[in-house]
Amino acid sequence: TQIYQKEYKEKPFYSVKQIFQDHWEDYKKTHSPREIELQEVEKMLSCKDESRGGFWYYCKTCKEYRFVPFGCNSRLCSCCGKRYADQWASMLAERLEKNIFHRHLVFGIPDMLWKYFKDDRTLYKILMDIAYKTIKETFSKINHRDVVPGVIEVYHPFGRDIKHQPHVHMIVTEGGFDKEGNFVSSGNYIPYNALHKNLEYNIQKALKKRL
Repeated sequence: TQIYQKEYKEKPFYSVKQIFQDHWEDYKKTHSPREIELQEVEKMLSCKDESRGGFWYYCKTCKEYRFVPFGCNSRLCSCCGKRYADQWASMLAERLEKNIFHRHLVFGIPDMLWKYFKDDRTLYKILMDIAYKTIKETFSKINHRDVVPGVIEVYHPFGRDIKHQPHVHMIVTEGGFDKEGNFVSSGNYIPYNALHKNLEYNIQKALKKRL
């Protein structure tokens, strides 16, 4: 434990804000960030700065004042963004249907298509729409009737190694709701080949029409 603590203390500490403070100006010289990206980064860099204003607190016991600056509320900020991410997760947890099993599914695309998504951000929605369409069609086929599955969908433009790798994460109910509003379970087996072939067909058809 002592060896680990010593090594941990010797490692330099890098925060997201510090990385941007050191390299943001150089990055802007060689890249063309979008307006929303400029706004979010500038907000994050000003987080907890006195220029943003804040609250004064007074302790009657210590007889001292303390000034606490406002945060930035930027999604990029490791402080403010974490708080809002937790609130969002709690809200989604409350909206999930109770007593129904859910699955975590990830839909990706071949690497030969990644460049198109990097150049055209409007393709993000197409991939998300196709992912949902694939789930709905496959579940309806499994249940031999038209069902509407419950889905929470998030688009991720990057992989774990931070390279551009567009994919979609989905929290999906094990089944769907029929026209009468009754939940129809698909069972705990979801056929991979059916999902794979359906996604392959749908995404090729959508991109062929678009590109």
